[in-house]
Amino acid sequence: MHPETGSYLGFATIRYRDSRSSRPIVSAIDAARRAVRARGIKVDADIVRVEYDPEGRKSKRMLEEHLKRDREKQAKERLAKAPQPKVPPTGPKSTLIPGIAKAPLTAPKGPAASRPSSVPALTPAPNPLIVPSQPRGQLVLETVNLASALANDPYIFVTSEKVPLLPSIIPHMKKRLKNYALEEIRIDKTGFFIVFQNSYHGRSEAERCYRAVNHTEFFNYDMAMQLCLPRTSRHDRHASRSPIRRERTPPPRASAGEAERRKREEEADLEEEKKQRAKNFDPVNEAVAVVRAEMMEHLIRHIRTQLAAPARGLSGSCQSCC
Repeated sequence: MHPETGSYLGFATIRYRDSRSSRPIVSAIDAARRAVRARGIKVDADIVRVEYDPEGRKSKRMLEEHLKRDREKQAKERLAKAPQPKVPPTGPKSTLIPGIAKAPLTAPKGPAASRPSSVPALTPAPNPLIVPSQPRGQLVLETVNLASALANDPYIFVTSEKVPLLPSIIPHMKKRLKNYALEEIRIDKTGFFIVFQNSYHGRSEAERCYRAVNHTEFFNYDMAMQLCLPRTSRHDRHASRSPIRRERTPPPRASAGEAERRKREEEADLEEEKKQRAKNFDPVNEAVAVVRAEMMEHLIRHIRTQLAAPARGLSGSCQSCC
């Protein structure tokens, strides 16, 4: 469990001990070995991996790595939520009119009569060049014949007799056809040309769009479409017959440094386990455990043969007498 939030982390440390005296004796070492040999067990859709961890070092290291990732994630979230410092607004700067020079503050001031009555003429500023722009809200029609210009591209034609040429129609039409891989919508005086990519995928998208949207309601208008496809070449016919193969990306592998670090840690844990096992090994305890197991098996066998079998025979004879 997570020490701060109490959430499930996906790993656990299980410690074994010898079984109680009321049951057949199973040592903790044998139980742990049996659990490791039973690896590959599925819980729901996940496969459980069992490894030796006598001192709990692996689980402790996994917990520290998980906490480290959580702290880094929380730090990034705090930085993202931190308010950005706002620049204080500055007032408008005063501008001088060209042609009028302002007198310095230390200039001598004389009587008004001695001042010259002539005022310097203002030089008019040159007018900036105004570029005529397209009036807003006006529809731009192409002057070229789009039917002949798009002869080699797959497109769908919607006549202006069914859908009028209005400036607000284009964004609504793009929103209506957003599920299809169209490239652009071009307009001339005859109507709308919905252009697709000149490839097998583009032609299939044009056919799919035509089958799904043709003669459907578009506001109060009828989306009457005409599908126009170019002639397919030999290469395109071959591509249409062969299915598109998706390249499988190899799964990401751990770096060589990470694998080497894990290998060193596992070797260090194994050496420590060997040292602890040699330190705690006592041949007397092992012999006592073996003798105890044999005596328990012999006692159970004796009870079955000497007590349980005569009791069953006695009950059968009593029933026959009755």
